[in-house]
Amino acid sequence: MSAALPTPDAPDVPVTSVAGAIARMEAIGAALPAGDGLACFNRMYLDVTSQVNSQLGQGFYADPAFMTQLDVIFANLYFAAADMAGNPAAVPLAWRPLVERRAAVGIESIQFALRA
Repeated sequence: MSAALPTPDAPDVPVTSVAGAIARMEAIGAALPAGDGLACFNRMYLDVTSQVNSQLGQGFYADPAFMTQLDVIFANLYFAAADMAGNPAAVPLAWRPLVERRAAVGIESIQFALRA
């Protein structure tokens, strides 16, 4: 089912900054139909990442360098899964339910954010 859906056309290189992660999430969002489960998850993840980015320079985190590293590492795990979305069997197990059900009817947008 998901093989017929578009896959994000993004560079196959890891991002190295939170700003780079935001830019890549914006590109993924622009490439997918709004109702696609991957697009729904991406919108939520973009919002969270944007909030993290805005708080990095405000003293919100005790260790901003660690938070930046954590954010970038997790974003790259997501991007690797999104890059493989056209081949659900190749997607890491943690991301497979999102990719396999991204076109399922009757799933609310928020459920895609809670599945991955």
